[in-house]
Amino acid sequence: MSEERRPAMPGPLAPFATGFRARLSELGYVSSGLRQQVGLFAHLDRWLASAGLSAADVTSSDLDRFLTARAAQGHTTKLTAHGLTQVVEFLAELGIDARPVAPATAADRLLARFGRHLAEERAGPGNGAQLRARGQAVPRLLSRPA
Repeated sequence: MSEERRPAMPGPLAPFATGFRARLSELGYVSSGLRQQVGLFAHLDRWLASAGLSAADVTSSDLDRFLTARAAQGHTTKLTAHGLTQVVEFLAELGIDARPVAPATAADRLLARFGRHLAEERAGPGNGAQLRARGQAVPRLLSRPA
């Protein structure tokens, strides 16, 4: 049995890597989805280190620059703000608010409102985390090609 390889994280997000991984597990991420998100987190960590930024310095403009750099490096997935949702939400929980000021399109605003509705209005005792996960899954499901 081989041990799963984890991306090296020498940068400013390194102290938060275990917490991010735990959060993803709580949300039900497994296997390839978990690896992709952790890899994205590690890539952002390396990019922040190369840009000389601390975790507390991260802004939505920095994330836009990161996504542009990611695309220029030939990455084909996680190239939009939507792809960074889990990372951005995790950072917000740490008090690092790099979320965009407002969703870019009417569809984004509608999906954001529906996600909040699922997480806040429909969450009863004991199922809040499950509904938050569903609220975050709605944009992923609706953004898939038909």
